[in-house]
Amino acid sequence: MNTGYLVELIKKGTLNPDELWKEESAKGYTIVNLIKFPILPLITIVSLIAAVATLIFGYRVPFTNIAFHPSVSDTLLGFIGTIVMFIIGIVVYGWLSAYIASLFGGNRDINSGVLMMFLISMPSLLGKALGPLPYIGPLIAIVLSIYSLVLLYRAPVHFLGIAQENKTKQFILFIIAGIVVSFLLALTIGTLFQPTVPATMPTMQ
Repeated sequence: MNTGYLVELIKKGTLNPDELWKEESAKGYTIVNLIKFPILPLITIVSLIAAVATLIFGYRVPFTNIAFHPSVSDTLLGFIGTIVMFIIGIVVYGWLSAYIASLFGGNRDINSGVLMMFLISMPSLLGKALGPLPYIGPLIAIVLSIYSLVLLYRAPVHFLGIAQENKTKQFILFIIAGIVVSFLLALTIGTLFQPTVPATMPTMQ
């Protein structure tokens, strides 16, 4: 695993996404290419960093001094759950984005949809790794998640051939459908990764 490449990938995906999109969207990804792309190594590293930071600092409620300190077993469960839900999520949302794009004259290319969802998630992944940090972590995570939403608005033009005049309508429909899908995933697969042991009582820090 080339750690330097992963760092460069997330750096470019956060600071210079247009350049990265131009490079990757021109490659014509197949399923085999997607499997070889470092999706799993990157989400594993991010989840591991987040898990270790959560054990050290606890899970902090944004804009408060309240921190929950989960058990090691709950943290391990969350680590596994993050990886599984992320992989399932980018596949499901990749298909959904490609399908909705086709309704607005775009390309129904699931491979490009999956690649797009992974690349626009770079900022939010970085936010997840930094989220457990005291004080500034939750704020950074929120800001980077919003930034990923901005990228979601812009990216279909590059990856799925959406015309500029249709990207707002496509974005709104995707958000609505995405909320429904998120709810369903949380009620089904997500329940497998709920903590089995109550977290330690919150503390003021």
